[in-house]
Amino acid sequence: MELEHKGYEIFYHQTDKKSAENILKNGFNTLEVWAAPDEEGNYGDSVITVYAPKPKKPFIKDIYQLLYDDKKISYEDAQKIVKKNTQFFEDLGGEINPEAFNKLRELGYDVIIEDNGDRCFLYPETLKYDKEILNLSESYKKRLQELANIKEGVSAEEHQNFVRFVDEIAKRVPFLKSYKKAEVNNDNVSKTIFQKSKCFGEKTITSKNKLIHFEDYCIFSELLLTYKHFNDHKWYFFRVENFLRPTFKKDANSDELFNKVFLAATNQINEQFSAAKEIMIPEDKEISEEEINSMVGKINETFFKFEEYLLEHFKFKFF
Repeated sequence: MELEHKGYEIFYHQTDKKSAENILKNGFNTLEVWAAPDEEGNYGDSVITVYAPKPKKPFIKDIYQLLYDDKKISYEDAQKIVKKNTQFFEDLGGEINPEAFNKLRELGYDVIIEDNGDRCFLYPETLKYDKEILNLSESYKKRLQELANIKEGVSAEEHQNFVRFVDEIAKRVPFLKSYKKAEVNNDNVSKTIFQKSKCFGEKTITSKNKLIHFEDYCIFSELLLTYKHFNDHKWYFFRVENFLRPTFKKDANSDELFNKVFLAATNQINEQFSAAKEIMIPEDKEISEEEINSMVGKINETFFKFEEYLLEHFKFKFF
């Protein structure tokens, strides 16, 4: 990287060849400039390397970026912020409304960070760029990797460490013995999902002295374990979700209003039996026994609560 670009972050602006040539000749002539952290987009076959100063006040819609920027924030709080920002931007009219970008400028934001890591720079005049056009090719992808010095992805060794981590969790969470297990692994992330479900046919239960008939009543349970290595940190994450999904039987005695109220109450109940936790550690460290114990404790606690609820209200064992 040239000395004049030291301290800048590298992104890649994809476009068609004609537009790229015009940018090199006249500069960016739009009020906003979009660029991606990699070359995996599909916005054109010509690429200009863009150098951007670190944002002073980013409008963040990417939960990974938020977790990286603020090591103390919890995953749940990060989710809330991202959801709030996304809804706010949509309420302004989104990308198709120029006034949405103007409003963010008024609020002091200088860049939008999308949920896929793409950037929308609100002040193009702050950007620098290479005076050459590159084509998307394997050789260019290699150059990108060297140029950006990206430290993202999951190595073979890291994946094996994650497999051992998953095995440790599975041994210490007895509920998982009857769960189906699936793995989703690639160069960027390692995931393991444990799932279990049970559906009953026509079922009748009593709630608040009212008899309710269901076409079916389903119970779902899932544990997701995830590992990702990005920038200079390792990120471990788990999410437990246990929930009920009743389908009301349509008959002459059906009380539609009560059914809606019951379903809303069921959704609130489901929230009690869900939990999530993330652990961010420097890349030269390994997840500690204490941190694993914390995860195992929270996972077991959530499953125990769900088991007690099912036994109390439905008189059967799910696990």
